[in-house]
Amino acid sequence: MRLKARDVTKNSNMFIKYIISYVCVMLLPVVILSLVVFGIFVERLKNEIVNNTISALNKSKLMIDTQISQIYGTYYQIMDINKTLKTYIYVDTPSPINDLYIKNELRKHIASNFFISEVVLCSKNNNYIYTSEGVYPKSLFINSIYCYDNWNIEDFERDIFDAPRPFVRPAETVNKDERYVTFVFPPYMSTDIPNSALLFLVREEKIANLLLSNVDKFDGNSFIVDNKNQIITVTNNEVVYFNELKEVIASETRRDYMFEKKIGGESFYVFVTKSDYLGWKYVSLLPAKSVMSGVVESKIAFFVGLIMIFILGTAIILFFMKINYEPIKQLKAYIEKLLNRSGENLNEIETVREAIDYLANQNAKLSNDIKKSIVALRDSLVFSLIRGQINSIEEFNSYGKEIDINFSKKIFQIIIIRVSLGRYDRKVNRQNIIDVFDECVFSGYEYFIRENVQKNEYIGLLAFDEINKDRLNEMLRNFMEKFRREYNTFVTIGVGDECRDVQALPRSYMNASTALKHMFIRGNNQIIHYNEIINYSLRIDDYPHEEIKELNRLIRQGNIKKIKQLINWIIDYIKKKDTPIFIARAICFEIIYEVFKADEDVVLENKYPDIFVLEKIDTLEQLSDIISELCLDICTALKRKRENLYEEENFIDNIINFIKQNYDNCNFSTQMIADNFGMGLSYLSQYFKANVGKTISDYITELRIQKAKKLLDSTNFSISNISEEVGYYNVSSFIRRFKQVTGITPGEYREKAVK
Repeated sequence: MRLKARDVTKNSNMFIKYIISYVCVMLLPVVILSLVVFGIFVERLKNEIVNNTISALNKSKLMIDTQISQIYGTYYQIMDINKTLKTYIYVDTPSPINDLYIKNELRKHIASNFFISEVVLCSKNNNYIYTSEGVYPKSLFINSIYCYDNWNIEDFERDIFDAPRPFVRPAETVNKDERYVTFVFPPYMSTDIPNSALLFLVREEKIANLLLSNVDKFDGNSFIVDNKNQIITVTNNEVVYFNELKEVIASETRRDYMFEKKIGGESFYVFVTKSDYLGWKYVSLLPAKSVMSGVVESKIAFFVGLIMIFILGTAIILFFMKINYEPIKQLKAYIEKLLNRSGENLNEIETVREAIDYLANQNAKLSNDIKKSIVALRDSLVFSLIRGQINSIEEFNSYGKEIDINFSKKIFQIIIIRVSLGRYDRKVNRQNIIDVFDECVFSGYEYFIRENVQKNEYIGLLAFDEINKDRLNEMLRNFMEKFRREYNTFVTIGVGDECRDVQALPRSYMNASTALKHMFIRGNNQIIHYNEIINYSLRIDDYPHEEIKELNRLIRQGNIKKIKQLINWIIDYIKKKDTPIFIARAICFEIIYEVFKADEDVVLENKYPDIFVLEKIDTLEQLSDIISELCLDICTALKRKRENLYEEENFIDNIINFIKQNYDNCNFSTQMIADNFGMGLSYLSQYFKANVGKTISDYITELRIQKAKKLLDSTNFSISNISEEVGYYNVSSFIRRFKQVTGITPGEYREKAVK
């Protein structure tokens, strides 16, 4: 819908403010981008130019060093390897034919080398100079053939014959119009041509051409400086500026470096790289304005682009502002109608603000109502966790997120705190318990405390990552002592077992409740651990631990008749032994735990007895009925599960995999297989033989003997150790069984394998 002109005029102040604000928002990234360009992009562009120049200079250095190394190689070939040349030079009677042979030999050595312009061979004992072009008297060579401006015949002979080592004459004018760099190799006694010097003449332009690649596009200059700090050659004789750079270049020892220097009022970038071959330094001198011309052009292009972006962005903002302004006007009309405020003269923002204020007030009232009930919500959620109605701590945290309660630790434990209030004791409440506990709790513990169903009792849910009973006792003793000092009363704490699965929290609560009831014996102001009561109960004769464990096996087998008999026997035992109440409850809770441990995958909806209901049961008969009903339900569920498993095609594979995982355990038995899959021994044996073709015992023996053979072949273990490794406690039984299967003893098998 197109906005009418009068509507825009009516609200022009706000409309213009929005346009200005959006333009400012657009300008912010543009300004930041500009700073990035000037601060980073330009610097990177400059660094790229510098790196490219250094790289080109290094490339020139490499090419020139390569050519110079070839000069040294040519010298070695002429003076040491070429036996023919030596023969012609030292003939008794010189002749034009010999001179021709010498000239041709020298020409052959430089014919394929474009870099060397001429090679010159001089001898102390001979007044002639040999080149690839001809043979000349020394005076004719120096004064006419190659006439150096600053090298007469006397200096020539002294330099080339008396020099202690090879040297290079920097580029100089020869024959008035040519410039050469001369490489001089004085006589060496170790060569095959003694008392003879060798000179290589290289045109300066050939060296300069190799240097031009890194300076020509910037109108710069390059030159080579030898280790005596003299210029060997230069690409542009008109502009050298060597004197201004000489001290800096001579003092630097770095291999590659760059610096900026002002010469004659103009800034230059100086790039230097040092050769490892001769120690020469290659220098490029580039005008800063030429080097940075590309950077300046990039800046100009960028600013032009920014201006275009700003103009285009402003036009787009204006267009969409006109489109988006209409819904704001409609929203204002809707709010005024909804709140019945059409008569007030408010702009759009003020109208929306008033609507938000109204909603905020309503939300505040609602939040106050929720805050009043948040404590109850937390208590209810924790009660659900203790009752076993929440499957995982992740599920608990997802519920508790909205009411700000969660646990991040992996181990949980229930404690029950009972406050002993005397006639003159101060009244205490839950907040008092929390305040004192908060001062005493150690780092690494998370906790939540709420009232228990029993008066003056408080349930504490602890969470931590590492079990440390001594540290827990120290923390609880500090709490008890501080609470006694502040409120002049004693507290007794029952501590349940630790659990890593929150579904086992009901059992931890049972433990803590049972431990707390033991205060009848221990007295007040005590920390009573459930496992201490269990240790005490273990000292009672005929405590039915084995019978309770047998209950788990019977449930897996589905033997309901024996289950009922066993439960009745345990109940009768409790009655006949006149067992203390706390031990009787502990036995019943152990039974319930074993019932549910029979198969963790079986879910019994609405059958789990509420933990707080169990505490209120007064007679053993009531507990017996609950336990019997639970056993019957689990037996029925397991029976359905087994029937489904038997119908699966891979059921026999599951049995075989279970055997392969456990056969080398010395305690492994067929009964363990039957218990794991809820089958009778007889039915299991028939089922296995029908599907595998051999008995379980034979199959297990086969696996054990195969593993024993591998250990005998690949290890130095003793026969006794191998016996235990494959599942035999008795080494004699292992040897006897091995011989029955293989026909030889394990020792004989190992000897045979070694041979």
